[in-house]
Amino acid sequence: MSDLRTLLRGDGAVPAFRMLLPQGWVSYRPDEQSQEELLGAAAKRLATAGRPDLLVQLRRHAATAFGQLREQRAILVMMPGEDTPQSLFLPATITAVERVSTPDAPVREVVVDAIRRKGAKPLDDRGVIIRWLERRDVELDGESSATTSIIYVMAVPGTGRRRALQLTAVITHPTDLPADDDVLEQWIALIDAHVATFAWEP
Repeated sequence: MSDLRTLLRGDGAVPAFRMLLPQGWVSYRPDEQSQEELLGAAAKRLATAGRPDLLVQLRRHAATAFGQLREQRAILVMMPGEDTPQSLFLPATITAVERVSTPDAPVREVVVDAIRRKGAKPLDDRGVIIRWLERRDVELDGESSATTSIIYVMAVPGTGRRRALQLTAVITHPTDLPADDDVLEQWIALIDAHVATFAWEP
């Protein structure tokens, strides 16, 4: 586990919290400023690689992805940065989303359903973090792929479990990769270890 300790603050609706990130990983808000900063950095890398023609396509994809994140009430995205050691450079992202109870989907019932149907269990001894796995096939740029998602839900203190913070780690991998693949299990264990350090700020 890295010694990088990051204070991640919400947008005022979600209280501040702390969590260790893998060494070299970065976090950013899915707002327009971060979108332009990431595109600017990508433009430099594409120019260096002699592929500035890909920037238009990248801008289109980024606009769609960031728009979806904002619609989902995402407050933070965490991913490997340029300084991430190769051993920690996972094909993964972690998105922090605020969940708010609605008449059709109370937060408490979402968690209960995950326990009943998806095998959700507490990640920590106190039962603050509820965790489960989901796997699905996807199509990325016309090619078949698969994702394994690790979902973590933490109720926001003082809300009667009507609001929660959800962290979703998405690992992209080949469709034929077995669920018990050693490397995939190591990646999942790495993310579990860091999310287990989650704590609400006093």
